[in-house]
Amino acid sequence: MIRGAAFAACAIAAAFARVAAADDVCADAVTDPVATPLRDARIDAQRGACLRSEVAAAIGAHALIDTPGFHGFLGGDVTLRGRFRLGERVEVGALARVVDYAFAQTAVNKATALRFGPLVLEAAVAAVRSPRAQLAVVAALEVPATRDDTDTTRTGGQLAAVFTGELARRWTLHARIGATGAAASSAGGETRRLGLRGGADAVWRGGRRALLVGAELQAGWHDGFDTTLVRAGYVQRLGAAWRGVVGLGVPIGGNDRTNAAVDLGVVRTL
Repeated sequence: MIRGAAFAACAIAAAFARVAAADDVCADAVTDPVATPLRDARIDAQRGACLRSEVAAAIGAHALIDTPGFHGFLGGDVTLRGRFRLGERVEVGALARVVDYAFAQTAVNKATALRFGPLVLEAAVAAVRSPRAQLAVVAALEVPATRDDTDTTRTGGQLAAVFTGELARRWTLHARIGATGAAASSAGGETRRLGLRGGADAVWRGGRRALLVGAELQAGWHDGFDTTLVRAGYVQRLGAAWRGVVGLGVPIGGNDRTNAAVDLGVVRTL
């Protein structure tokens, strides 16, 4: 009888543990935001507050086109990223842009450029943790002298507070507010930029997939109101540890002339 009661108690405890794990807002990485960055070196890439250990590869593309004459700029890049949890409250990581291709066309000229780098270091600290909500402070910094262009010294990064919380059984909310900055200097002079940003995404999870819709506001980068960025994303789980992601960002207002940003990636949980 005693053994039976002990066995039943253990079974009940295990059941409660499984329920608690299922209720954890960070339990399923399929609900993480899909990034659609606009700034160089992805220093404004969106993320959630959940700390992860994972590696990822992504192909990003963005377009700025003057449609009447098809003048403008097309760009694409390949990046590798890894982030790793150190205990329950700290995450460190790095992002390396392997290659960046750019095509520009004006009324009289065409030009292409193939660039490499930079390396961006990342960190996150969980400030508030509970099963249904998490708040974290995140930072990213481009390491100077990690681009192939040695004539110009560049750096940049972001500092932000990010929130992830459970709205309902299948719905997750991500919100963020912070600042993004960049600086470049060469023999020809120096340029500095600083932008304030805030945004939110709602994610619906259905089994092995998730859909994301959201928006983001940015101001100050171009000395005024930059953009209202409307975002959409799709995540598909590919086996136990892999997932594929697709993201689309479309600016619909402001003085940033980017037409669209697209991000395609594959992520492996460690």
